[in-house]
Amino acid sequence: MKRVEEIKNNQEDRLKKLCEEHKIDHDSLKRLIKAEKIKKLLKRKASMQQTISKEINRVINED
Repeated sequence: MKRVEEIKNNQEDRLKKLCEEHKIDHDSLKRLIKAEKIKKLLKRKASMQQTISKEINRVINED
């Protein structure tokens, strides 16, 4: 787990440095990244739910 933390910290430091170089607010960018992650997870969840619903309907209609 130490390696994972090290990589995470390196990425965070790099992100901060890039934000400074491009004059972007680091906190705003982190919030945007978090929002995109949540959006992606919700989209994946909806897709899974749709697949489950289709499969349930298929099984019901076979009977």
